[in-house]
Amino acid sequence: MNVGFSFAVARRISGVAEEHTQVASEDMGGVQSEKAAYGEGADAPASTGDSRAHENQGDRPLSLCSHFTDSFLVSKAHISHGAALTILLPYVMEFNLVAVPNRYIKIAEWLGEQISGLSVMNGAYKSVEAVRRMARDMGMMQRLRDVGISEADIPQIVGDLFRLKSRLIEIYNPRNAAPKDVAHILKAAL
Repeated sequence: MNVGFSFAVARRISGVAEEHTQVASEDMGGVQSEKAAYGEGADAPASTGDSRAHENQGDRPLSLCSHFTDSFLVSKAHISHGAALTILLPYVMEFNLVAVPNRYIKIAEWLGEQISGLSVMNGAYKSVEAVRRMARDMGMMQRLRDVGISEADIPQIVGDLFRLKSRLIEIYNPRNAAPKDVAHILKAAL
């Protein structure tokens, strides 16, 4: 079932991506005009208020924090890699959304969301809603508590993650994530 979800998402994105292979400056309805009003390039990161913001955020994967965290959930909750990613992905997407909203807008479009006339952030958030809806429609678990993770488990998961993978998160996640940020993501996913 988890493989089915991953396959469904990948197939939907790849199929729609073929239809939408266009230059980054394409017109995206109301979103394009708002980007122009704020002086944003097609893949320019939004201001995160983080002085450590990386210059090449547009080249980074969108949700590596979920990928790095899932291995700790797999061993703690005895669930598959796909199940862990399905639970974490929307929460990590929400966290990373402010760093690369224009990339999330494209994902929302690829997943069939209507974003015309929406603000950049509202259009980007449609991608999070689409991923949540697909997981729910396929009967996937939505919360960490569904797989036996409690708030008491979060400090160990975060500690292990940053002890073993902090440099990878720093390099590859589109938004800088401190241990407190990951703890907040995991608490939201409970």
